Amino acid sequence: MELTMGLIMGFAYMASPGPITSETLRRGAIFGLPGAISVQLGGMIGHLFYAFLAYSGVQFLLHMGSLQMVLGLFSFGLLTYLGVMTIKDRNLLRDVADEDSRPGCSVIKTFLTGGLISMTNPFAIAFWLSLSSQAKNIPVHSEVFLTGFFVSLTAVACILVILSCYWMKKMSLGWSRFVITGCGLVLIGFGLQIGYSVFLSL
Repeated sequence: MELTMGLIMGFAYMASPGPITSETLRRGAIFGLPGAISVQLGGMIGHLFYAFLAYSGVQFLLHMGSLQMVLGLFSFGLLTYLGVMTIKDRNLLRDVADEDSRPGCSVIKTFLTGGLISMTNPFAIAFWLSLSSQAKNIPVHSEVFLTGFFVSLTAVACILVILSCYWMKKMSLGWSRFVITGCGLVLIGFGLQIGYSVFLSL
């Protein structure tokens, strides 16, 4: 039961469209496999961090309003910047007709970007707070639950990497640019939503 619950919660958390998904599609389409994988690995850092807080019993840190505000402001700036850069980078797709012409990708920089997106995401904080508050119904402190959760996260991450690197290559140039532009708008939208939430909390 705990393993099943972990698998379901992990899929629900990861499969919903969000900043990491958009950035993975963008990096995979433009930079190929290294870009997509490094974003997802970086994103796992945030998941592990918040899981650790919930598992170790120090989830009270997530309730700190000042911490949430700082993370929200940083996330607003980061996602808005990445969204603008994503829309700008759609023009790079004309240069990636084959693997040899792909622009270079800094794996470490991309990994850090994924980690920053994940760790500053207020929606991740809200997710783990809701799990902690439902500890009697959801075995968030169980090793079996967390195992199922991260197995599900890893499976969805692999699917996203495959979609970004191979499915995007099957599209026409026009459709690829359309998808990348959409990813950029999603990032900007999330950034503005987070910024608005921070503004309301002032």
